[in-house]
Amino acid sequence: MIAAMQPWMKIALVAGALLGVAGVVRWQAARHFVSEPPYRLLRRLAPDVELRAYAPAVLAETRVEAAWDDAPSPAFRRLAGYLFGGNVAPARRAGGGDATGGESLAMTAPVSQRTEQGAQVVAFFMPEGRDLGSLPVPRDPRVALREVPARTVAVLSYAGSARQADLDAQASRLRGVLDRAGLERLGEPTSARYDPPTTLPWLRRNEVWWEVRSAE
Repeated sequence: MIAAMQPWMKIALVAGALLGVAGVVRWQAARHFVSEPPYRLLRRLAPDVELRAYAPAVLAETRVEAAWDDAPSPAFRRLAGYLFGGNVAPARRAGGGDATGGESLAMTAPVSQRTEQGAQVVAFFMPEGRDLGSLPVPRDPRVALREVPARTVAVLSYAGSARQADLDAQASRLRGVLDRAGLERLGEPTSARYDPPTTLPWLRRNEVWWEVRSAE
């Protein structure tokens, strides 16, 4: 059938296919252009486990009374609302008057999730260089800003899903690595997702973070 096509039809068919492939590549590659919190690599504890020193940061977070796997969707809607203008910018005095309004903030990665007193706390990292004084205030009372001090974090990277069962399995692996390295674990593990749900599963970058007593 293709052989019977007019030359221009073959060219259009090939062009359409190339555009489709380019669209998929762009869709999947977009995740590589989102900023991430800066850190310093201290050492590698295993092929897939790094010990990192993270700088102080600010998180926008929300608490969801739901099971682990059910929390991301409602949490993301709240946090995305804050990022995309559902906020009140800090007052700016100009000519003796105050001007306030919503501000759109850049999307960053990862999206973190941890369990706290039976609920799920999901958070976005705020853009580097912003502090509580310069960030807009959330309009949604379910969204709060929190400062995180500098910390040392053991990070295990893996692909695929970040559901509760996956976190439990990967956290168990990370616990074993830390125990063998003689590092003291602080608190509970946190899940870090770097890709939207539309990313092909085998391309998703997930991490388990576990804060440890500074080894420096």
